[in-house]
Amino acid sequence: MKILSIDGGGVRGLIPGMVVVEIERRMGKPVSEIFDLIAGTSAGGHIALALTAPGSDGKPRWKAEDLAVFYREAYGRIFENSGLKIIDALKGLSHERYSAEGIERVLDEIFGDTKISEALCEVLVTAYEVESGLPHFFVRSEARENPAKDYLMRFVARATSAAPTYFEPAA
Repeated sequence: MKILSIDGGGVRGLIPGMVVVEIERRMGKPVSEIFDLIAGTSAGGHIALALTAPGSDGKPRWKAEDLAVFYREAYGRIFENSGLKIIDALKGLSHERYSAEGIERVLDEIFGDTKISEALCEVLVTAYEVESGLPHFFVRSEARENPAKDYLMRFVARATSAAPTYFEPAA
């Protein structure tokens, strides 16, 4: 079994994204055709989901290079901040530096209404439930077996990137 694990670190996902671009370039095909399982957390979870999301032709909706360009262009919209959010954070009224609105709009553009069960290969994305202190795993095979676990990819991406110091918790 060939597994690709994509970390969330590295200039907010840009470095892991560039590594995946190089893998696709050297192999000459999408990572969803190279690996049996693609796993990720935070920005790495976004990459894992996006590169396994099908397009209307049944092929990956995103090439790694196109996704990297999109994220570079969307960076300012993801990490936008309102003046009130900054003031609240400075006063200690808010722990998050950024509003979730920007990232949620970008995730909707990337994933639309694609569900995790539609992923082109097995995908695993991690999240952490702050209140319970427990990890949560979103897995394509579980989504296919249990419709209650078949979440929209954009919601899974939002959950994996809900780091309390960056964004408000995902619903």
